[in-house]
Amino acid sequence: MADPLDQVRLSTDRDMAVETLNQQARSIHEIRSALVRIEEGSYGRCERCDEPIPAKRLDAVPWARMCVICQSASEPEARPGRTLFDTAA
Repeated sequence: MADPLDQVRLSTDRDMAVETLNQQARSIHEIRSALVRIEEGSYGRCERCDEPIPAKRLDAVPWARMCVICQSASEPEARPGRTLFDTAA
């Protein structure tokens, strides 16, 4: 039987592996959604305000669904006047 420290380490490793798999699954979903938007002709337009998403943002986050302003407003921790993705312009 593993000692308590080994059990904690194994549990932590397992939790990290599950989170990595979840993140990869979310990324695959976002990329597939972007491919569908390309096929539909709606890629590069904000889903919230329908304005074009700047090329600089799409270069940084090719699967972006919203412009920086709308994305920031949709974040639960967003505060008025503060954007969370300033550097992703």
